[in-house]
Amino acid sequence: MILTPVPDSILRAPATQVVDPMEALQIVATLENQMRCLQGCLGLAAPQIGIPRAVAIIRHPSAMIDLINPRIVKTEGEVLHKGEGCMSYPGRRFDVVRHKDIWIESLVVRPGRPLDDPSFPLACYPVTAMTPDPGMKFVSVSHTFCHGQEEDCWGGLIAMAVQHEIDHLNGIVLPYSEKATEVQDQPQQAKSEKVGRNDPCPCGSGRKYKKCCLK
Repeated sequence: MILTPVPDSILRAPATQVVDPMEALQIVATLENQMRCLQGCLGLAAPQIGIPRAVAIIRHPSAMIDLINPRIVKTEGEVLHKGEGCMSYPGRRFDVVRHKDIWIESLVVRPGRPLDDPSFPLACYPVTAMTPDPGMKFVSVSHTFCHGQEEDCWGGLIAMAVQHEIDHLNGIVLPYSEKATEVQDQPQQAKSEKVGRNDPCPCGSGRKYKKCCLK
């Protein structure tokens, strides 16, 4: 299944911030329902489904992240991320200049009841995991996404996905981005030509595949 097409006028307009935690809950739930129908989808932003709000999600076995009104705090280094795709432009691929390391601030929704466990890791607390509560509130948290996969941060693939979704929230889409170049799909490599664990990572980071996107 592919996404229902959304006009470029929506995709290319900066999303507005969410001020109501309940609205954030509803948008995240809607995004998750859409992602269940999209094969190979790692992340999805609200503007991609026609909702002009600054909310996006990442869903991966190693990372379940909700981005609500995210803000980039700091970036370091650059890497050419090759063959990046977008669910809003199916079948098209782009080589995109991304940051190796990125630090962001985002909001999470927390229940207002005293029984809430403050020791639960905020960055891994999906808003759809809770029951609506009149006392719900936003809490600001910091996230670190590093291409080198240091111990205290998520790695390369997630770092690229987060930047992709934040671009969507800022109205930046690959076909119109100054940092992206559209490329033709390459024929699938024969089995003997597949990337080995110790080969350079195809994302262009210069690291070995086993220490980069293989993880």
